Amino acid sequence: MDITIRPAVPQDAALAAELVCLSMGRSSRRLLGLGDPQRAQQGVAGLFRLAHNRFSYTCADLALVDGAPAGLLISFDARRLRWLELHMALDVCRVYGLLGALRLAWGALPFSSAQECVPGEYYVAHLAVLPEFRRQGVASALLRRVEERARAAGLRRCSLIVDLDNQAAQRLYARVGYRVVATLVTPERLARYGTRGYRRMVQELP
Repeated sequence: MDITIRPAVPQDAALAAELVCLSMGRSSRRLLGLGDPQRAQQGVAGLFRLAHNRFSYTCADLALVDGAPAGLLISFDARRLRWLELHMALDVCRVYGLLGALRLAWGALPFSSAQECVPGEYYVAHLAVLPEFRRQGVASALLRRVEERARAAGLRRCSLIVDLDNQAAQRLYARVGYRVVATLVTPERLARYGTRGYRRMVQELP
């Protein structure tokens, strides 16, 4: 089995949208699809094709197993987060229209106080592997790519957030050196988004 990783291109949008929504679980339908899972994938695909937002192909890598697409990584230097969010606001209007963008912003408002990452970290925004390629080393290969990108950016710390209920992912991250630094328990008003909360995990690079 041969695992290779390449930078994503706009033509990967359909697969990337599927994997991003997979990484977000049920919350993708509410946050990005306005209640419609198909619209969530269409929206993510539209954002992925555009440059320099937090779902963009410019922040993404694709994993291939024997040439077949298998997994996706979206990651970036935490110092770029505000800049990416600014572009995201403009791109959401282009993809969803003004009314849709306003509805998305309203839905995401309760999450605005959650700390995803801090300067000095290379942030794993999304990591997902198609079910048929799991437990074959694809996720570990993608996490090694994060380390490469962090070092290239002059950083010695990687970070991510993971759903409280995703025990398998937490075990994977712990196995490669991530440790829990904070736990966010979702307020009751956010229960409708399908998550009990998140753990923030950080890896110190040698």
